[in-house]
Amino acid sequence: MAKRFTDTNIWGEDWFLEMPNEYKLFWYYMLSSCDHSGVFKVNIRSFCSLNEVKLDSNKALEHFNADKQRIRVVQDGVWFIEDFFVYQYGETFNTNNRVHESIKRVYEKYNISMSSIRGLKDHKDRVIDKDKDIDKDKEKNILKQEIDFLWAGDEIVNVWNEWKNYKLSQFKFKYKTLQSEQLAFDNLVELSGKNIEFAIKIVKQSMANGWKGFFELKNNQNKYSDQKVINKYQEALDAARKSYKPMEQ
Repeated sequence: MAKRFTDTNIWGEDWFLEMPNEYKLFWYYMLSSCDHSGVFKVNIRSFCSLNEVKLDSNKALEHFNADKQRIRVVQDGVWFIEDFFVYQYGETFNTNNRVHESIKRVYEKYNISMSSIRGLKDHKDRVIDKDKDIDKDKEKNILKQEIDFLWAGDEIVNVWNEWKNYKLSQFKFKYKTLQSEQLAFDNLVELSGKNIEFAIKIVKQSMANGWKGFFELKNNQNKYSDQKVINKYQEALDAARKSYKPMEQ
């Protein structure tokens, strides 16, 4: 299960306290539902249906950016949380780190320049030794450069490599293209409900049973909310929903 830092001082900040309760709830929903790079695909309808509230995305931006820009609109329906990277990963961006490298690919996809990341003080590019690259495993090298691990971190990357080695040793199978490998990983993502813990269990279940593909966990252990709200914040969301009292007309 993904874990993220939160700022407890937010409960003493005017911009947050002055927001209606439903927008406070949406702020935490956004922080828990964005991907590992801080990019959030806006889903107002899903959020309102889940919590029985009414929100407006433009109004949300007004509240969130009341005294400074906290949210950047990078595309229609796609937001970037300005301080997300520095708060979650620190002030150094190092592409020798696989998670940082995958985040950089997301930023490039949405034209988010590294120089625009607020609070970032150091950016270390990958140093490539051509002589050593010759001896590297080609499949692993391709995976690092091009496959998109979406919301996942180092742990799922290691398990995915174990899965590829298992497929090769047991069935003499290798993904022929990056596209076919990406589709297989995307299938795992959907099957697990974008839950890292479930995704790892699904892979290990297949290897333990000698299966060639992925299947739901036995006893339906990986059932998840249609709205895909991260479990870590569910209790907080429910509590905030109960405390919300609609304004009288």
